Amino acid sequence: MTSVRPRVPWLLLVLLLGLAMRVAFALRKGLVLDEFHSYFHATRQGLGEFFDTLLQDNHPPLAFLLIGGSANALGDGELALRLPAILAGLLELALVARLARPLGPGRAALATALVALSTLHLDCSTQARMYAPLSLAVTGLTLALVEHLDGAPGRRRWMVVWVVFGLHSHYYTAHYALALGAGVLALAALDPDLRPRVRALVPAGVVAAVLCAPWFLWGFRAQLAHALSPGGDDIGLRALAEGLAHLLYLNVSFAGEARGAMLLGAAVALGLAGLGVLVGWREDRRRTWLLGVSALGVPVVAMGLAMAWSRAGFAWHYILPSCAPLAILAARGARGKGEGLPPPL
Repeated sequence: MTSVRPRVPWLLLVLLLGLAMRVAFALRKGLVLDEFHSYFHATRQGLGEFFDTLLQDNHPPLAFLLIGGSANALGDGELALRLPAILAGLLELALVARLARPLGPGRAALATALVALSTLHLDCSTQARMYAPLSLAVTGLTLALVEHLDGAPGRRRWMVVWVVFGLHSHYYTAHYALALGAGVLALAALDPDLRPRVRALVPAGVVAAVLCAPWFLWGFRAQLAHALSPGGDDIGLRALAEGLAHLLYLNVSFAGEARGAMLLGAAVALGLAGLGVLVGWREDRRRTWLLGVSALGVPVVAMGLAMAWSRAGFAWHYILPSCAPLAILAARGARGKGEGLPPPL
């Protein structure tokens, strides 16, 4: 049996590196326009005023409440406002390491480091915004589903936690949750042995829906009724390609002389992820399929929805949750064939 001890130093090293990068980056940049938007909502006086103004917006409440709680506890400095995003980003790195664990310590370290070093993830997890909590929720949901399908007990409760947390942080959680649900149903259609475990997810789905119903029947309905445009409206196939490239390298169009190298790196990562799907389909179908749905399927479907209904919106940071599965698939593709997988738990 493989010892857990060798995994601790590299994970600790990656987490410390991720923390140092995020704190340093958060301290060296000023607040951007969208963060002032978060600050406005997060610092309303009382819940009545908070919800009165939020109903005129197009975001759910949880991220603003977390930012407001941090500001109340630590002051309204830039680091305090960004602390919830930093913590969400670090926790996601730990979940990425767990999700990539069947690849072995080396490749799991590579996958986690790719997320830690992703300039999109770095930027979003140092912003007083809701994108880092969104990404954390989707990665947590993916992990809970994979481990449930592998037979681990108690993962349905975590599925409820991540769905509720995500849907109250950013509405793009629905894209990922619905796509992952469809992916689970597809796996059940291919493997009859999985069907009892898939049916066991139904009560958890009902509980999550009940817990989300108050906000969606009240707040979301009010927000949907007004004509406020989404923040992300860069629509088209080029925007989709740029969004996928930006998962690891943000704003390559402004990278100057390094632009070519960064585009090449993004192309290599996407190619390795595609190879990871092919290799993983033979070795670990459940995990690979759900990772592929999240990494590549959701951005395509989300762009299609935005093209059909502009109110749905699309932006690079909306698909930040695809960064982690893309990194894991790329690490699997870099790994190649012929290495056995350790037990998933």
